[in-house]
Amino acid sequence: MNEIHLWTVVVAATCSLACAWVGVWLVLQRVSMIGDAISHSVLPGLVVSFLMFGTRAPWPMFLGAAVAGLATTYLTRSIASATGAKEDSSMGVVFTVLFALGVLLITRYARQIDLDPGCVLYGLLEFVALDTRPILGVEVPRALETLAPALALTGVLLVLFRKEVLVMAFDPGLARTLGFRPTAIYYGLMALVAVVTVASFEAVGSILVIAMLIGPAVAANLWTRNWRTMFAIASLVAVGSSVAGYALAVATNTSVAGMMAVAVGVACGLAAIFSPAGGVLQRAVRLRASRATIAAEDLLANAYRDLERSGVTSLLGDRGLVARGWSDGAHLTSEGLITARRLVSGHRLVETFLVKDVGRSPDEVHESAHRAEHLLDAVQRAELLRELDSPVEDPHGSPIPKEPSA
Repeated sequence: MNEIHLWTVVVAATCSLACAWVGVWLVLQRVSMIGDAISHSVLPGLVVSFLMFGTRAPWPMFLGAAVAGLATTYLTRSIASATGAKEDSSMGVVFTVLFALGVLLITRYARQIDLDPGCVLYGLLEFVALDTRPILGVEVPRALETLAPALALTGVLLVLFRKEVLVMAFDPGLARTLGFRPTAIYYGLMALVAVVTVASFEAVGSILVIAMLIGPAVAANLWTRNWRTMFAIASLVAVGSSVAGYALAVATNTSVAGMMAVAVGVACGLAAIFSPAGGVLQRAVRLRASRATIAAEDLLANAYRDLERSGVTSLLGDRGLVARGWSDGAHLTSEGLITARRLVSGHRLVETFLVKDVGRSPDEVHESAHRAEHLLDAVQRAELLRELDSPVEDPHGSPIPKEPSA
């Protein structure tokens, strides 16, 4: 790998890490789309900042972006509160209007502002290694002058305020009780999103930064629910997608930032399929096991009604619910009897509820009760008993068995 390739990957990885670290907290806070909104709406803040300060120096730009990001958050919440609209609806209005305003300002003042709309929208990651400055005798890409401090700032702030942000993510009420300021923390996080977004503009642009901001965090969240592990996995996905995306982009002669976003999407897809926490394969295994359990419970409930029904022993014997005698065929064990009576009791209670309280016909309730009997727990069955005033028969005149103690 030559020096240009190496520096391009370093810039890409730095950008992806900064975005991923912020993105983990956005995912934990369940406000992922606010990152997308801020990444677009900071554009007018950049233009206004240049008009005010007359420079493209990093810190004035960061200030303008932070103000625009906070304005986006404030306007989104204010419109939602004032109109009663959902927050995602007001967010869509705010960020599209601000983004359009930014594009118009860049177009209107293109001669006065050294801001390329294409660079802002799509990034120029392919060329960042060509624009260098000497630092300690080493030619370093100028993009790292903003990305490296943004990465460091993100790491420091998220370490310093990890407890506050974590508590607020899982229980805002507890955060207030502990004396934290959820609103201040939230706006601080949004300002950090704006800073990271602006630092990433030159590398990946405002359109693709959302993939770097949310993709690694979503992939990590699919693999684990432990926040520390989420940070580790998100970091691996961020760096891995940078390396893989660049290699594929060079091989196919296409956009580096675009291929990085595709690599992030592939990582999310693999997590969605193979994740042990909630992947497609794991859900398929659980579904198959659930179907086997339901089939066993159906046979067990039927065995309660008719102990001589054929096929009972084949599925239930290994579960310790049915035993075979030498002369009397199959019969329920004590554990099987308890389980069977609970299933039949739940089934008939649901039928009674649907007829008595919902007003459905007795001929229409069997299928619904059949599905519900496998889902009811002891608390729900007890609640149905109280609600129905302890009925002794279902709508068909069949007795509702009392549940024996396990």
